[in-house]
Amino acid sequence: LDDPGDVASVDEEMEQRLRKQKAAEGQMTVTLLWDSIDDLDLHCVTPAGEDIHHGMKRSEYGGTMDVIMNTIDGTVVDDPIEHIYWDTLPLRGRYTVSVKKFKDRTDGQATPFRVRISLPGHAPDREQRYEDVLEQETIVVLSFVL
Repeated sequence: LDDPGDVASVDEEMEQRLRKQKAAEGQMTVTLLWDSIDDLDLHCVTPAGEDIHHGMKRSEYGGTMDVIMNTIDGTVVDDPIEHIYWDTLPLRGRYTVSVKKFKDRTDGQATPFRVRISLPGHAPDREQRYEDVLEQETIVVLSFVL
C-alpha cells in the first residue's frame, strides 16, 4: 500500500491482484490486501456460524475461499491477496470478518492491510484500513448484517 491515502490506486491494485490470481466474482466477495511477506489470514464467520478461512475453504451455504497467499507451506510474495466469494446470494444475518497475523516474517515491522466487502448491485462496497496486527493477534475488521 504505497500510498494508503489514494483509494483509487488501491482499488486498481486490488483488482489487478484479483485478476492475476484468477479470483472468482460472486454475489458477495470479501478481499484482504497487504504488501508484505507476512502471513495474514482472512476469516469470515457466516450467520450459520461457519468460519471460512484457509483451513475451511468452503461453506455449506455458498461461500468459498479461492485465493490464499503467504501460507507457512506455500509460496511467499510481497504483493499478496486473499479472497472469499459467494456464488449464490449469501444467507441473511450477521457476518463477521477478521484478520489474523499468523506469521510475522518482517521482524515486527508494521503490516498495513485493507479489507473490502462487495455486494455488486445490492450495496456500496465497504472497506476498512488498518495499520498493523501483532503476530497471532486477530482483529475483527467488519461486522455487518445482510
